[in-house]
Amino acid sequence: STRFIMLWQMFVYLILVAGAALIAMAFSKDPDVNEAIKLYLWILPVGYGLQGVIILTNSSLNALHRPYEALYLSAARFFVFYVPLAWIGSKWFGLAGFFGGALLGNILMAVISIRAFKRAVTGEQQLEGLQQQSGQN
Repeated sequence: STRFIMLWQMFVYLILVAGAALIAMAFSKDPDVNEAIKLYLWILPVGYGLQGVIILTNSSLNALHRPYEALYLSAARFFVFYVPLAWIGSKWFGLAGFFGGALLGNILMAVISIRAFKRAVTGEQQLEGLQQQSGQN
């Protein structure tokens, strides 16, 4: 699922980048607004696949009966990574830094989410192994 999310989003990203100027012109005739829209389309959608991985991981954790872990990851994404890094990026590099910081937040949280999911699956597998062993004894 994660491979599909990443490949699909890369495909969508390439379309957005190729059509960035047309998309921007559809929203505004102001050159400054157009540049902001294009900047957004060149930076932030790179992380949408990663955001999909985060959402998939949270759904999987819920299915594994670990809703609190999913909640903590969602809260951490927004309050620990996404917003603070976007804010810091904007202070240092303006609008490009804002978008880049938000992207970095998604990258970091995707890595953390995947690790948390793998840890949860490993724990479930170990529990199943213990249950099978106790059932055989």
